[in-house]
Amino acid sequence: MLEFSVVLEDSVNSMTFQVVASALRPGDRLALLIDSSQNMIDDFISTASGTVTVALRPNFFRMSTAGDLDRYPTNSDVQIWFDATVNDANGLPDGAQSFSAGNGGLPATDANALNAQNWDYFRFGVTFDVNASGGPFDISAPRPALDFLRLPFKF
Repeated sequence: MLEFSVVLEDSVNSMTFQVVASALRPGDRLALLIDSSQNMIDDFISTASGTVTVALRPNFFRMSTAGDLDRYPTNSDVQIWFDATVNDANGLPDGAQSFSAGNGGLPATDANALNAQNWDYFRFGVTFDVNASGGPFDISAPRPALDFLRLPFKF
């Protein structure tokens, strides 16, 4: 259950906690240990507005900036792209038959777009625009990083 989040929500606010350990208990009960170093469940519950819902959500990617998880500068933009291809006659990746070659040279920004065909090779890329607004750029500003990426697919 690592790389999952527990999300508490009421009618006004939400708070996210990272799962750091899990165990299956007798009676098919799942016990989760969450990292409460930044948020406290009691603080959320004591100030909740109305009914509180709880959701267990998988994280498909996590970003960080200067070691601070799930944060990146407001002046930045991050794009994850996907591409795939089949074998050529020699068993190597055939760039001419790739998804992007049949899509005007553009890779997919939604991995589901690759589901229409069986592929032999898969690749992804991450593009960081650290000055998305086009304003003044501070070369010493912390840079965002991709810490984790999960892609559920089968070959």
